[in-house]
Amino acid sequence: MTMDVTCSQCQGQFKIPDEKLPPDQVFAVGCPRCKNKITIDTRSHEASPSIQTLAKLASRSAGPENYDLADRAFDFIEPDTKTALVCESDPAIRTALSNELKALGYYAIDASSAGIALKKMRFHIFNVMVINDSFNAPRPDVQIILEYLGSLLMEVRRNMFVILLSNEFRTTDNLTAFNRNVNLIINNKNLNEFSKILTHGLADYQMFYHIFQESMTKTGKG
Repeated sequence: MTMDVTCSQCQGQFKIPDEKLPPDQVFAVGCPRCKNKITIDTRSHEASPSIQTLAKLASRSAGPENYDLADRAFDFIEPDTKTALVCESDPAIRTALSNELKALGYYAIDASSAGIALKKMRFHIFNVMVINDSFNAPRPDVQIILEYLGSLLMEVRRNMFVILLSNEFRTTDNLTAFNRNVNLIINNKNLNEFSKILTHGLADYQMFYHIFQESMTKTGKG
């Protein structure tokens, strides 16, 4: 038997024989194509819930009897208030990011798991989402959230500016951002410039859609 491995840097795929995999460990191997370090986890975990399962859980938890104060918070903000959701496992980083977003004028809240994030996303379309690609490691929930975002209608998705925090990818890596279905990547080493990078990224994004909408209008599709 073999394990299929995909490099997050070059998307190269290769197989590793089971006998060469140390059991119940987290370790790194070098990609034979680009030498990028790939993290492999051979520890046994329960199967990660599918996006459909989590969406159903979010839907079931959205009834009036489960509509708790954290969800109702959106009932008490002004309609034009900009909102942000932070998906970050580290409490110190989560607090720092929330404070940065609040200083930029956002009503910022956080989520401690994909299930909670999906529930909050069901109740509200966030202007900005910040997701660390190691969110809820060692079984990252980030892919479930990104898959959910990818399933949204384009009219909804383009109103959300999604930022992926990463140790692997460089800041403003546009190709990787496109491949991961996010708008902007910020390397964790650059978090001290988070507000500046976000502001610049949002300006570029708004300019792009302004030009896009003008083009659609001129061609009679807007």
